[in-house]
Amino acid sequence: YIHSIVFDFFFNAQAPTEIYTLSLHDALPIYLYLRAREHFFNWSLEDNRQARDLLESAIQIEPDYAAALALHSEVLLRMWLNGWSDRPEEDLAESFAAAKRADEIDDQDSRTQTALGMAYLFQHRLEKAKHHFESALKLNPNDTRVLVYYSRQAVFDGDTNQAVEICHQAVTLNPYGKY
Repeated sequence: YIHSIVFDFFFNAQAPTEIYTLSLHDALPIYLYLRAREHFFNWSLEDNRQARDLLESAIQIEPDYAAALALHSEVLLRMWLNGWSDRPEEDLAESFAAAKRADEIDDQDSRTQTALGMAYLFQHRLEKAKHHFESALKLNPNDTRVLVYYSRQAVFDGDTNQAVEICHQAVTLNPYGKY
């Protein structure tokens, strides 16, 4: 499978042109991450599995790739949330570990803050979740995914009015988003 990715990387015009200036070792994890994002946003079991596999390959090549770790955390959490996991408790624990590691590597990336907020949310550590969602929004105030996830925190906290207000902000920023 990885051989087809490498072939794709060199010969597929869909690869971002800026990664061609990097070495294969540096560029391949980025390419794998970008492919994983495409699958992640398709919201199906098969796409989620493909995203997981691509991210695991990216992280194997570059263990300190914070964005890949953050997305891997979200992929595993989605597996757990949707009942798609063959090993739910392990996926939930790995999701939290990946989010923590991503944040340790780069706490100035809204993606790592979002992943850690989600991990804390489903541990019912609502104040920690809120802190990380607010940190993510300070880093990237127009990230509609953070807003939608933050609205979940408000629901868990019992503040449905705030949740609706936050969702309204997200839809205003991106009325065609997949939420």
